[in-house]
Amino acid sequence: MAADSQERLLVVLGCRPGRGSEVEGAARRRVLTAARAYAEQPEGTRVVCSGGRAWDGVVEADAFSRALEGLGVPAAVLVRERCSMTTIDNARYVAALWARYVEVLGAPPAVHVVTCEWHMPRAERHFRASGLGVVRVPAPSPAGNVPQVLHDGWHFMRERLATFMDAVAR
Repeated sequence: MAADSQERLLVVLGCRPGRGSEVEGAARRRVLTAARAYAEQPEGTRVVCSGGRAWDGVVEADAFSRALEGLGVPAAVLVRERCSMTTIDNARYVAALWARYVEVLGAPPAVHVVTCEWHMPRAERHFRASGLGVVRVPAPSPAGNVPQVLHDGWHFMRERLATFMDAVAR
């Protein structure tokens, strides 16, 4: 297929899926956002569920893939990336998948990344560092009982610590 075709790769970054068989919390918001993005342009879209960490025996990529199928995304377009344990890994492994995808299909040089809005800046940095262009597909944070300033402060500190840990891991 030509590079100007409508081919795209929609990448859903993993996180704790929840307990049991249902995805909950941030995982559910990411899955719902990905399902909506897929529904808006199903033709030529592949969906990568990225995340190899197991939570209570459930691997992130597997839980996300099952949830997306339950929301009408066909199994034939789902790819499970089950090796990554960090956001850096998500980017590296997806870059390797993308290189093969481009080689076979001649797809455009950007991936559509689905993650929480507060996680997006760090995720985008890692994907760009892995040589990929990024189209942001943010999953919105919930409106909750916690004041917005506390919510934002918590995620700011979490991402600062994660950025530090990313630097240590290199």
